[in-house]
Amino acid sequence: MDLFEACFVAIGWVVHAFIGCFLPIIFVDSFHLGGDYLKTMFVVDAIKGNKKTFQIAFGLPMENNLYYCTWLLMRLKEALI
Repeated sequence: MDLFEACFVAIGWVVHAFIGCFLPIIFVDSFHLGGDYLKTMFVVDAIKGNKKTFQIAFGLPMENNLYYCTWLLMRLKEALI
């Protein structure tokens, strides 16, 4: 079977907007997907100047554990540098 192990998505213009305009605060949240996709999805949020949140990246790992959390944060670091 050809299955992916993990997926990370960060849209370029959102990352550039975060670097130039957003407050330097990032938080990571996760939620459980239902149906045929019984996985956990990570969402990386930033806080805009008007105190509202904005999603800057998404991650879909095979499992919810420390390895994939670290993997997600390393991909996020690469995207923001």
